[in-house]
Amino acid sequence: MVSRHSAAFTVGALLALTAIAFGARDFGAGILLGQPSGLKASISIREPLFLDCGAAWSWDEWLLIFVDCRFEEYISPRSLDWRWYYGLGGYVGIPESEDGVLGARIPIGASYHFPYSSFEVFGELVPALELVPKTRARLQGGVGLLVWF
Repeated sequence: MVSRHSAAFTVGALLALTAIAFGARDFGAGILLGQPSGLKASISIREPLFLDCGAAWSWDEWLLIFVDCRFEEYISPRSLDWRWYYGLGGYVGIPESEDGVLGARIPIGASYHFPYSSFEVFGELVPALELVPKTRARLQGGVGLLVWF
């Protein structure tokens, strides 16, 4: 079985390689608090397209690794600080004592980028569909903070 540390390292390495491969101009890293809670990273491929990924711990005592492709749009043309986003992604869950799970997710959220800074706060709801080993609906989401480099 894959250890949690090696899984988190693998996700980070894949995200960094993806950023290099796509020539990402912006890279954000931060925390996600909710269901699940953990680390999240975001890469600006070409606005409005972003690639998000993270490694987080769920309330069900699972390590959850997710990757999402999302699109951002301004909430108002007068305010470029507020955005909403939607996308499609997938996740792998590695539980404490059973076989893992595989599923699809649809992130929907809003974010606020503080003017003249590198900080962004966000909130998201993520309907998810566990596909393997059995099909069932789940709800993920939370709030967080990203620092853009």
